[in-house]
Amino acid sequence: MSATAVALISGGLDSLLAVRIVQLHGCEVLGLHVRMPFYSHTARVFRGAAALGIPVTAREIRDDYVELLREPKHGFGRGANPCLDCRAYMYRMAKALMAEIGGDFVVTGEVLGQRPFSQRRRDLMLIAHMAGLEESVLRPLSAKRLPPTKVERQGIVDRDKLFEYPFTAEL
Repeated sequence: MSATAVALISGGLDSLLAVRIVQLHGCEVLGLHVRMPFYSHTARVFRGAAALGIPVTAREIRDDYVELLREPKHGFGRGANPCLDCRAYMYRMAKALMAEIGGDFVVTGEVLGQRPFSQRRRDLMLIAHMAGLEESVLRPLSAKRLPPTKVERQGIVDRDKLFEYPFTAEL
């Protein structure tokens, strides 16, 4: 059974690895790059996507994002570490694109515990919930350390072929 994923692509290695893992499961992937005025890695995004043979759509943030930045419900992150509300905003953009194309799930390169303010287990679950994607976000690099997603339970993605990074104590 084949499925289509919308991949949040930042231009970093983790998101590209996540895409490749999903491709190896026979899924089609459409990349989504959320353009931020203060983060300009768009060229890396398109080079990486081309290397993986996937199309990418880039979407600009809207005015409502500026409002979110003024008073994020869950506080601020540090530096390039986006706050929980910012991540949920990007997830909602991915959910909208998923609906447009008839996609089945969202994939990200997030790694459990990699960023202390937005990649703790509780926070990853909260972000997906805030976007209305509770069981539809696959994080293949840490999947075995997180609850199974819908596509794993349906056998579209083989959980045994996903990863459990980090290999340290429970986070």
